[in-house]
Amino acid sequence: AVGRGSHTHIGKQADVAERMAALWSRIQNPAVQNLNVDWGMEAEFYPEIIPDLYAGEPLWLYAKLPHPPRNISVFGELDGRDWETIVSVGAGGGGEEIATLWARGKIESLQDSRIFGVGQDDIRRQVLGLALEFGLLTPYTSLVAVDRTPSRPAAAGLESEGVPGLLPAGSTAASGFPQTATGWPLRLGLALLALFLATAMLLGAAPSRARSGRGARPPAAALPG
Repeated sequence: AVGRGSHTHIGKQADVAERMAALWSRIQNPAVQNLNVDWGMEAEFYPEIIPDLYAGEPLWLYAKLPHPPRNISVFGELDGRDWETIVSVGAGGGGEEIATLWARGKIESLQDSRIFGVGQDDIRRQVLGLALEFGLLTPYTSLVAVDRTPSRPAAAGLESEGVPGLLPAGSTAASGFPQTATGWPLRLGLALLALFLATAMLLGAAPSRARSGRGARPPAAALPG
C-alpha cells in the first residue's frame, strides 16, 4: 500500500498460474499513476496514499467532509501525460455504513504509521477511541454480544428440574463407566481388617517355629568362677 502497488491472494496451488497471470496483466498496464484528489474543501480521507489505478480495478476512497461536495476532481498521469477527470456527486451525505468504512480506513492508517515513527501509545489511544465510537474490532478491543431479550414473563414463576449430563462422543446410554471415588469407606475397612489379620498371624506363628526347630542352642547358664 505504501508503495502504491497491487497484490493478489492465492489460496490453492492449482490457482497459481491463473492468479499470477492476472496480476502481471494488471501491473504491466497501469491505467493512471500518481493519483491525487481535489475534494474542493478540507477533507480527511483514507487511504492517505492513493494507490495507482490498474486496468480493471476500481478506486475506493472514504472521506470525512464538512458538507457534501458537488464535484470532485481526480487527476494523475496516464501514459506519461497529465490526466484529469471531474466526478459529479449525487445529493445526500454518506450513511452509517460509509462512516464505518472510513473509521476502518483510519485505523489501518494509524497502525501503518508505526513505520513512520509514530509512538505506540499514541496509536493505541487513537485506535481505542475510534473502535469504541464505531463499534469495531481491533487489536485493542473485543466485541461482546449481550442478549437482552427476556426468555419468560417477569411475573411467571420459576421451576427447577434435573438436566442429564452429555455423553462422551461415541458412547451410548447403555454404556457403563467405572464408579471411581465411590465406596471408599468399605474398601478402607476391608484393608484395615486384612492388615489386622496378617499382623495377628505373624505374631502367633513366631514362637511355634522356635519350639520346633532342630539343633536349637540351649539356654546359656552362668558358670561358677
